[in-house]
Order: sequence, then C-alpha cells, then structure tokens
Amino acid sequence: MAKTDKWILIMGGGILASAMFERCRALGLKILAFEWNLSAPALKLADEVMQVNLKDMADVRDNAKKAGIKFAPSGVVTCGSDIEIAVAVAAEALALPGIPVQVAIECNDKVAMRRKLDAAGVGDTLWAEVENIEEAIIAADNIGYPCFFKPVDNCGSRGCKTITSAQDIKDWWDEAIAFSVNAGQRALIEEYQDGPRQTVEMIVEKGTPYLVSIIDTHYVYEEPAKYPFGNWPVETGLNTTELSLDMQEALFAHSVRVVKAMGVDFGPVKVDTTITSHGIKTVELTARLSGGFHCQSATPLAYGTDEISAVAKMALGEKLDKELIRHKFERAAVVQAKFPTPGTILDITGVDEAKAIPGVKEIFLLCDVGGQVGPYRNSTDRCAFVVADGDTLDEARGSAQRAIETLRIETK
Repeated sequence: MAKTDKWILIMGGGILASAMFERCRALGLKILAFEWNLSAPALKLADEVMQVNLKDMADVRDNAKKAGIKFAPSGVVTCGSDIEIAVAVAAEALALPGIPVQVAIECNDKVAMRRKLDAAGVGDTLWAEVENIEEAIIAADNIGYPCFFKPVDNCGSRGCKTITSAQDIKDWWDEAIAFSVNAGQRALIEEYQDGPRQTVEMIVEKGTPYLVSIIDTHYVYEEPAKYPFGNWPVETGLNTTELSLDMQEALFAHSVRVVKAMGVDFGPVKVDTTITSHGIKTVELTARLSGGFHCQSATPLAYGTDEISAVAKMALGEKLDKELIRHKFERAAVVQAKFPTPGTILDITGVDEAKAIPGVKEIFLLCDVGGQVGPYRNSTDRCAFVVADGDTLDEARGSAQRAIETLRIETK
C-alpha cells in the first residue's frame, strides 16, 4: 500500500510488537514508537522513536501531548505488551479512539478485576486481597489449599506460584511482591483452578465482542517428567484449540459476559480461562492483543486472519473490518518453547536446519551466547520458540518437536 501522511503511535518495541510494526508499514502508515529500551528489536521499523517510560503514566501523558503537536498521530496501539493503561492514557491525551483509562486500570489490576466481576454477578472464583504474610495465611486457610498466589499488577506469570502450605507463603512472599509494578504490598490469593487452560481472543466494536480465535495453552506442571522444573506456571506453548464446537461456544459466551462486565467496549481483549470440574473459570483478562506469538503467528497461520491489522485500522477510527478476522480456512498451528538446561549459554547451533524442517514457519531466539537461561519460574524465563503449522495438530506438533530437537542451545 502506498505511504500515507497518517502517523500511528505504537507503544512498546519488543519482539512481540514487531508484527504490529510490520502490519502498520504494510498499511502505508508512518510509525511513531514509544519505548524506554532504545535497542528494542521492533524499533528498526519505526520512522520516529521517543524514549518514554510506559509504566509512568505522567511520562506517557506528557509525551503523548508532545507527539500530538509534532506528529499528530491518528491512532494508538500496542501488541503483546502489558501496557493497556499506557495506551488508554495516550489515546485520552490525544482524543483518539480507545477504552476509558479507568477500564484499562481495572483490567490490569487483578483485585479490581475480581471486584468488578463479583459486582456484576459473573464472579466465578474464590479470592482475597492481602497485604502481608499473616493476611495471606488467613486467606489461604479460608479458601483452602492448594491455592494460587499472584502479584496484583504484572503479567507473564511473574511472581505467581501454587501454594500448598503456610510455609510456602512465608517462603514466597518477598519474591512475589518484588514483581509488583505499582500495587505495593498488595497481592492476591485465589482458589486453585485445575483443568485445561485457554485464551479467548476477541475484538470489541461498539460494545459487541467478536471472536477471533481460541487457543489451548499448556504449562510445565502438566508434564513433570518432560519438564522437571517444579510446580511453576511456565507456559510450554500453545496450539489452535482441540475443544468441541459446543465447548468453544460456551467459552466465547462466558468471555463475552466477562468483557461486558468489565466495560471493555472498544478494541482488542483476551480472556484467559480454565475448564474445571465446576465449570468455566476466569483466570484474568487484558484489554490488548495477546503475546506468546498467538495473534502474531499461530492464529494467522491456522485461519488466515489478520487481527493485528484490524485493530490498527480501528485505532485510526475505521469500522471493524470483519473480513480480516473471518476464518478463511481451518488448519492447525503450534507454538512450542525450548527449555535448555539452566545455566550460561555456551553455543547455539542448528537454527538453519530447524528452519528448513517442513511445516516450521518461524524460530524466535530471545537469548544469545553468554546469556543466562533459567531457572524457569515464570513464562518470561523462556528463551526460544518454534512456530509450526500443518493440516492437522499432529502434523504441526511433529514439525515443532523436530525443530525443538534440532535447535541446540548448549549451557554450562
């Protein structure tokens, strides 16, 4: 597409944002990026970059106003970054399409989310806000062990852990609270949700959510023999869903109720769920495009969708282009993480051979020789990913597994 005079503001420049930069360039837009880390990989695709602390809302607001004067951006977006509040603040400062800042805050703050869902009558999980170890122990006793311990305002399973005793809480408290962004000593104790997990990704227009895809997600604790890292919520990968159509409809209906209760009336939103023996439970939701190479790779490969472009165009004030999220075909896609032995990386080999395996579409390395991998305690500790597709999930899984075995990351 020919270059236009329109600027779009993309918040964040990490590897998961690269797809948004690429799509916006394909739409002919000029790209202004806000990012603190000026060596972030996606920034090479930007026309202009401003160094902004995306966790400091005063800094975001001030720089958005400066950008409005200098560049007059027509839309604000992000992709795969947990900065929906920053996006909402910038959109408000520039009088551009977006969700209300308060809604973004309530989606990001897990306690606020639980309160709002309970108030709307769609709360489905026992939980308690705690501010010290003593309160956490009381809450865990009331909820029952095992239970789940998490910081209030972070993502990527940072600081999260399954708790089986009061001693676990004492041992884990400081590390969990260290992952708090702006919530101070506040933490969350929740009932343990046992069962298969999913991500339901949607785009909302005028208060109506439209389903883009459902992805099944998997964690190390599900396969302790294969991943002997302990009972940590580290995601091993994802695949296009194997659930029945009836269950997919039930998950979508559940997620619609959650999204409407939270007041998300515009743009992308994803709801993380668990199918338990007591029904569908809400893990959390975020008012942004997903990470994990879900919207970036897996869904487009499996269904021919382009929700990233759909979100970018909506941010510019256009109607939702439903053709961009219509499933043009039904294939399978897998994203699988590689877990080298924890230690210092001595060598990385086999990348080209792995890429040449039929069905392998992409390999992402988030590490380099001399870097450290592990211990694996949250999903951000993963260092390498393989994306593969196929006519069936077995075919896609087979290609991904061969690539994982071919890719060699030697550590000491």
